[in-house]
Amino acid sequence: MPWSRNTLWRQGSVLLQKDFHTANLNDSSDAELVVAISHDCDIANENLDAEPTVEFIFGRIIQQLDGNYTHGKNPRILHLNYIHSGTPISLELTASRRVIVDKNVLEAVQPDQTYELVGSRQILQSWLAARYRRHALPNSLVERLREVSKHIQKKSKKK
Repeated sequence: MPWSRNTLWRQGSVLLQKDFHTANLNDSSDAELVVAISHDCDIANENLDAEPTVEFIFGRIIQQLDGNYTHGKNPRILHLNYIHSGTPISLELTASRRVIVDKNVLEAVQPDQTYELVGSRQILQSWLAARYRRHALPNSLVERLREVSKHIQKKSKKK
């Protein structure tokens, strides 16, 4: 498949577990699929020297969304709405479970077009970007907050 704007691959495209071996993906015990997270223009770029790979993230189908993980509230886990063959489903993505696939390898498989990301991809994009925008707290503040947290826990147990 020559890479171009006509490729079926887009950000949010799904590759099922049955195609993991063909795409040289290590089978993860609870991963049912991977979701393409590279931007559309990077996926479509035919210059394999400039954009030789597509980045994916392992995911699994979940029974229902947890509001703590929707809309990018949590930088490590994201719950998203998808449509699978006309039926609404929910997916869970974990930020630490990213994988890069060479486009030459990816040519052997196609995305499963029965999966469609519902709504805007902006939530996915914002969540991906937020992982690199957040600030780490200084160790001294973390230590102080740890003592405050212990104090609050101790007080709440007394009641």
